[in-house]
Formats: sequence, C-alpha cells, structure tokens
Amino acid sequence: MMALTTKGSPRVRATVSRPLWAALRSATAPRSIADLLAECPGTYDTVHTALKRWQDRGAVVRQPGKPLRFRIVDGADHLPPDGRSDTAKTNIRERSARQRIWAAMRVLKTFDAPTLRMTANATERAVATYIDQLQRARYVQMVERGFRQTGRVSVYRLARNTGPKCPMTSRPEGKLVLVDNNNGRRIDISPGAVSLRRKDQEVNADGGVG
Repeated sequence: MMALTTKGSPRVRATVSRPLWAALRSATAPRSIADLLAECPGTYDTVHTALKRWQDRGAVVRQPGKPLRFRIVDGADHLPPDGRSDTAKTNIRERSARQRIWAAMRVLKTFDAPTLRMTANATERAVATYIDQLQRARYVQMVERGFRQTGRVSVYRLARNTGPKCPMTSRPEGKLVLVDNNNGRRIDISPGAVSLRRKDQEVNADGGVG
C-alpha cells in the first residue's frame, strides 16, 4: 500500500483525521505519536500535522515533556475539527492564543508560565497578560510565589473551569471587562474595580461584589 505522505491534502486529512480523532477520544491518558501510529493510518508527519492543527484550534493539548504526547480537551466534539460544520467554524473563529492557553489551563489545572507557554504554543507576553487578567477575575489563583533572584517561577491553579470557551476581554465605556461566553458572566477587571474588592468578596455576574 502506498504511504500517505502528502500531509496537507484533503484526501490525507480525510483518511487520517477520523481514526486519529477516535483514538484520542478513546484514550484514558495522553498518547504519543508512536502510540497513535499503532492504531491509525498515516506517517509520523501526517499525524503530527493533524495534531498540531488541532492544537492551534484549541481542541488538543500537548503535554509537557518528551516524547510528544497529546490529549483532547474536555467536552470535545465527536468529530475532528476539520470540516465546515458549525462546530468546526466555531473552532476556527476561536483559533487564538487565548483559546490555546485556556485549553492548556483546563488540562493542566496547576501550572507555571513556562509550562503554559510550551503547552499552548504561545508567547511569553500572551501568557503573562492572560494570567493577570484571569487572576483579577479570580479564575486563576497563585499557589506559590516565584522569586526572580533564585529563578523559581510562580505556580498557579485554575480556580474556575467554566467550560471550553476561553474568557475574553472587552473595553466598554473605558472599563476592562472579562466576558465568559460559557456562562454569560461579565466581570469588571479594571484596576480600580479590582483594588476595591476584599479577598473574601465574591465577584458577581455584573462585576460587582457580594
């Protein structure tokens, strides 16, 4: 049988994507490319290309360490995000650094910035900005403070895993608002609003406190 080497062609995508996606969905632990090749057609390149494409769309997360290992994010669709279904169109629209970072946070649960950058394939600035904004909304909490002098990095945990869609920000009337499209919450994370909250106060859906 001729090997599948034209890794970007529609025929190869159709041949590789569905069995590869099925193997990932049935896995109980992150799978390496070698593991997946034992169950799916294709070559290392075609499988790696599909995994990287899904990682960019926030549907798959790469685990830290070597060999490369991947897993599907919670709540993923039963079909691979390659076609032009409504689910696929949504995934393409959400193909952003924040979606990848959020997906990585949901899988890792506890993380530091360097691990998050590698797992989500995101820049240092993108990770730092998103962590800061999620901290203001109390979606992320610091569990261990780092020290630059010793090289120890801060460790965080995801305190509010509200769903697969990454919370985004908007700036209505000069405010900085975190918008969670999983539950409709809108939280004012402007510096002034955050500084007025006590640590024991809960953030309400409208950004106020209770």
